[in-house]
Order: sequence, then C-alpha cells, then structure tokens
Amino acid sequence: MWFRLNTLTADVTLYDSRPASTNGAYVTISVGYRGDINYYTQSGTRIEGSAGITINQWYHVALSRVSSQTKLFVNGIQIGTTYADTNSYTNGGSRPIIGALGFTTISNNLNGYIDELRVTKGVGRYINNFIPSTIPFEDTARVTGVDPLGKYTTFLLRGEGFDGSNIVQDSSPLKIPLSIAGDVK
Repeated sequence: MWFRLNTLTADVTLYDSRPASTNGAYVTISVGYRGDINYYTQSGTRIEGSAGITINQWYHVALSRVSSQTKLFVNGIQIGTTYADTNSYTNGGSRPIIGALGFTTISNNLNGYIDELRVTKGVGRYINNFIPSTIPFEDTARVTGVDPLGKYTTFLLRGEGFDGSNIVQDSSPLKIPLSIAGDVK
C-alpha cells in the first residue's frame, strides 16, 4: 500500500484486521508518532523498524510472508527483523479497518491518504528488497497481459477517487463490501 500522512502527532493505524477487543492471528500495521513502522500480531509488536516517516511524502509499505518468514518493507527496503511465524491469518467480522485502530473504539485515525492497498493470500509477493510499482495494480496487469499472482488478490483498494472524495470500493474479484467511518477521504 502507498500512504501519505498530513499530520503525525500520535500513532496512526494504517491497517487493522482485529475484531473489537480481540488479539490473535490478525494483521495490524501502524506508524508510530516518531516515524517508525510497526507490525503487530498475536498480542505483540513482531516487527518494528525505524523508517523516518515524515508528513507530506508518499511511502510504500508491504508486509510479506514466504516460507514462514514475515518481512516488512518500506519503499522496497526491508526494515526491522524477520519474524518467523506459521500463523493462519484471518480478518475479524466487519474487518479490516483501514486508516484507524479497530481493536478498541476506532482511534489512531489516519489524517492523510492511502492508495493501492492490496491484500494477497496464498503467495508471498516480496522475498527480498524490491522497487515498488508506481502505476496502479490493475493497469500493470493490462500492460504485461496478466498478473500471474492476481488470482491470489483478496482485497484491492485502489484509491481512484479525487482528493476529498469519499468513494471507496474493493476492486478485487471478491468485492468485499466497505463502509466509511468518520471523515474518510
């Protein structure tokens, strides 16, 4: 996913798949108020990396698990340590929550933008450092003819609206229904 923060005065949650008041094998990715990126699951921070995130700049973040090795990448560079895990990840009911903490009352709200948020299940897309794509995922498939991993995409939030728009839809084949909370734009 690509994201850009307008402010960073407190922790900001980018993606949270936990049901309310529940921990376990759920993915949470957040930005700490000091500009670090964190991956939280199983009641603890499993990967924490100093990424130097600042406001008004676009960043690409990717979480990838291949052969029980989970890695977190910012702008294509692995940050933090590799987390060895065999969790069977899932989304809680009415989840994921995008741009806010979903574990408790919705908080840690994102003041900024998210674009090209893709969830892939069944195959890891990134093993080593990489160059993030700067064109929309769907357009990439058209240019190359086919995305060989496209069948594994379970959620795709393209961010195709104009600034200030609150039109949000899942562009994956599953078409997961989304609802807007707060002042999402």
